[in-house]
Amino acid sequence: MADQITISATVNIKGAINDTLNLGQTTTNQSNAGKGGGTQTFNTVEAVVSLANVTTLGRAIVRNLNTNTSNYFSWGPESNSAMVEGDRVYGNSYSIVTLVPGTTYRGKTSTGDMRVDFTVFEL
Repeated sequence: MADQITISATVNIKGAINDTLNLGQTTTNQSNAGKGGGTQTFNTVEAVVSLANVTTLGRAIVRNLNTNTSNYFSWGPESNSAMVEGDRVYGNSYSIVTLVPGTTYRGKTSTGDMRVDFTVFEL
């Protein structure tokens, strides 16, 4: 069996709209079975996301460790030394994305310092 990454998800919405979205699971083979990333502190000034210990960009789980759910970490690819916002991860929340090899990513917060954890599974 090849090295694989499997992600499963179900979204439950309760309140004015009641709905369940069962996304099932997706499996991706890893040609380069590795894991990297780490926790970085960001503030309201854009900074490069440090992924120096990742050999091949792949599936990433980005977790905002801030407990205030109204504050967010925005991040995305770099273009002309500036961030192009592609995602917002609110406090105590996460996002699962596929990173594009050869791309530098930047991020900043909506307010103050926030610790953000990047776990990257190499592909």
